[in-house]
Amino acid sequence: MLNPGSLQAAIAGLLTEPYAKDPASAAKKLAGAYHKYAVQGQVGGIPRIPTGTEESLLAGPLAAAFAVIPNTSVAVASAVIAGLTAYWAGAAFGAAGTATPAGLVGAPALQTALNGILAKPNTDAVSLAQQLATTLHTATLTLAVISPAGAPVVIA
Repeated sequence: MLNPGSLQAAIAGLLTEPYAKDPASAAKKLAGAYHKYAVQGQVGGIPRIPTGTEESLLAGPLAAAFAVIPNTSVAVASAVIAGLTAYWAGAAFGAAGTATPAGLVGAPALQTALNGILAKPNTDAVSLAQQLATTLHTATLTLAVISPAGAPVVIA
């Protein structure tokens, strides 16, 4: 089961430690934190089967957005959505990948929420981590997955 508390703690740790020296390192750390959280996702009790490529698929768009200075909340939010879409595109659940993701239904709401969070100046790390983790968790719960029976269900 997904644990947003673990994601919040990981993001808070990233925000309070010294910044990564380059955009790729920062993106990799954030992608790793999300992956530790997301790999616990299940669909109807069916566990996720990691592919080993998820973190790099998420980190790629993040690194590209982080490399642009000055950056905008819209660009970073769009990169997060692109990364999450790529991250989940190849995910599989159950034996031999009998259930596969159909899409991040909450992408428009995620864009709006992230724009609002990231546009606020001087937000403390704990508050920012809580807001980001809650927003990412809510978006992850909107991931539609095609179950073995062919009906879309959501991840938990």
